[in-house]
Amino acid sequence: MGMKTMLLLNVDMERPGIIHDNVLIGFLHITSKGMRIDQTVALGQDRLDEIIADLNRMKDEIPALFQQLGAELPMRHQHARTSAIIRSLPATEKRNIQIGSAEHVKPGFLNIDTWPNSGIDYDETTTFANLDVRLGLPLDDASAGFVYSSHMLEHLTFEEAKRHLADIHRVLWPGGRLRMCLPDVDKTAKCYAARDMAYLERMNETFRFLGYMPKENRLYGDLMSRHILEGCTHKYFWDAENLEAALAACGFQNIQEAPYDTSIDQAVALRIETSFCIEAIKAY
Repeated sequence: MGMKTMLLLNVDMERPGIIHDNVLIGFLHITSKGMRIDQTVALGQDRLDEIIADLNRMKDEIPALFQQLGAELPMRHQHARTSAIIRSLPATEKRNIQIGSAEHVKPGFLNIDTWPNSGIDYDETTTFANLDVRLGLPLDDASAGFVYSSHMLEHLTFEEAKRHLADIHRVLWPGGRLRMCLPDVDKTAKCYAARDMAYLERMNETFRFLGYMPKENRLYGDLMSRHILEGCTHKYFWDAENLEAALAACGFQNIQEAPYDTSIDQAVALRIETSFCIEAIKAY
């Protein structure tokens, strides 16, 4: 978490919105280590007028900022609690990591996913850790030998994904392996361009991929929208080419596509049909 700074004004509480002529300004600094308030300083009227003008321009943004703060604070508290638990686990329980497990927890893995408002921090039975990886992995450098992720990376923005991939590289030991499965939009796009009606029919009839849509909207455009956007929960489109470039930029080597492997990947027919997999190694 970077440092955030809030401006403090000496406001007349009897008449909300009225700022004293001899205003005192302070700065509240919020960091991952806590908060501190700098000593207040007096401002002249010219500078005060500038600040008031800035605040007036910001007034429409303030409700959204408080709404965002209300959502972020519980998430950060959750992350801190779960992180403390993970750090206390024996190193042997953190050598294999699954990120984005949902309900598909794997024995012998630390299974990580975010589950807001579940009341769960860590479940010992399933080794499930409720953790938002955008805030970082609470794992030591070079402490894991294998990281697995299935249909998770696309739910991050590009910037979040790059930070996350670098974090995975950090926690893998030299020679450690990363395996990722993602939606194979490239395949769907090629079928879309070729108007491969057999593929569209298979998605509709065999997998009911668009079963939630009205019958008249189970067409190729609808299929592309579902595969790329997933109800607007997907935030970035990855294929083997741009994912390989992102992994290489983080220091991974021996990056290559890999066949779907039901001994590790989900043995779900739809996932087999609509996924591509890629593996990479952290250099020795």
